[in-house]
Amino acid sequence: MIHLFYGENSFEIEEATKKLRESTSDAEVFNITGEDIDTVANMLLSESFFSPKRIFIFRSYLSEVTGDNLGKLTHALAKISKDTLVIFIEDAEPKKFLKSFKAKINVKNFPAQKGKSLITFIKQRALDNEVEISPLAAERLATFVGPNYWQLAEEVKKLALYKKDDQLDSTIDTADVDLLVKANFEANIFELMDAIAEKNSSRAVGLLNSFLESGENEIYILTMIARQFRNIAMAKFDEAGEVELAKKAGLHPYVAKKSYYQARNFEEEEIIASYRKITKADLSLKSGQNPKAVLLGLVI
Repeated sequence: MIHLFYGENSFEIEEATKKLRESTSDAEVFNITGEDIDTVANMLLSESFFSPKRIFIFRSYLSEVTGDNLGKLTHALAKISKDTLVIFIEDAEPKKFLKSFKAKINVKNFPAQKGKSLITFIKQRALDNEVEISPLAAERLATFVGPNYWQLAEEVKKLALYKKDDQLDSTIDTADVDLLVKANFEANIFELMDAIAEKNSSRAVGLLNSFLESGENEIYILTMIARQFRNIAMAKFDEAGEVELAKKAGLHPYVAKKSYYQARNFEEEEIIASYRKITKADLSLKSGQNPKAVLLGLVI
């Protein structure tokens, strides 16, 4: 079976991928990122010595495949065995691939969601953690965090652990959200970005270690770093000023001001190089490499 997941909601994409992996027990898993097309075709069509069941996970691969290589890929995919599971994960819909590939494929878009959809997500995460959350608390949490699914999942998990110790009331309410969901982590991300911008490796490593020791999710940390680098890039390449940046990007004025301050410490080439490193780190984390080593390599 072949699946194609694309869209901005990387959290739910990873959740869907995880479910597919878990549904295929004892399978050999291959994470494909930059392998050449001939190697990939041979891997798809060869037999495994370890298990007849195989899972191939392609991350941001289809956007780079064109011309004859696209033909080679679609030809190989059409001949995979029934015990082979293929999952493509892309940021945007790969229209050329879908137009050229005529065999059966499950395509699902995971767009960023807001409003009621965000509240529904929060309520479901609470149930997944064996607690409930009041409608007002869910709205408060959505307001605090916004459509950052990685952070929302972590915050709900933290709130759930807190409420499970309460024998009288296991429902998360607004007081719990106000107590436990703080802006301090985002403030610490600003500190981390300051340390990176100032080339203060020891401070950056110290902050990163404190995040990891406190139990913060590695992909969430990377997401926060990537988001702030995006703000820095907009501040660096947009000369409209911090007030306009806040309006155009929907940022809090403090975040816009901080981004302009940090942007002064980066050359344009450094920002572009940093984006490449963040993308590489994201692929490494999702491919199962050591999370701490990946993040340390990024911030140093």
